[in-house]
Amino acid sequence: MNMLNTILLFLAYSLSSGFGLILLKRAVTGIEFKFTSKLFTELLSLEFIFGFLLYAFGFICWMAILAKLRLNVAFPIAMSLFFIVSSFGSYFILNEPFNLRNILGIIICLIGIILISSN
Repeated sequence: MNMLNTILLFLAYSLSSGFGLILLKRAVTGIEFKFTSKLFTELLSLEFIFGFLLYAFGFICWMAILAKLRLNVAFPIAMSLFFIVSSFGSYFILNEPFNLRNILGIIICLIGIILISSN
């Protein structure tokens, strides 16, 4: 897998999974999870369906990544990118807190990605 394809695949994975999860979070916030017919009708919102489809697309990207790269390289990079996307997305879309710890975590993730991918 050439470098550009790898970068694009990781980007597709992290963005689709991250934003899919954010949409899923928004869709299920406030829903009481009792297994009744009401639960299933509440889950049939466009936000839930679109979030699920994005998350599923991210899973397909993840399978393509796993097919080409070693797990001990792919997993730390993917999870670091996922953390970065979900941190920014949850701040801007869900209005969740973002502080110095998040910034330091993102910096550490970026350093880790550089170290892991440079072998």
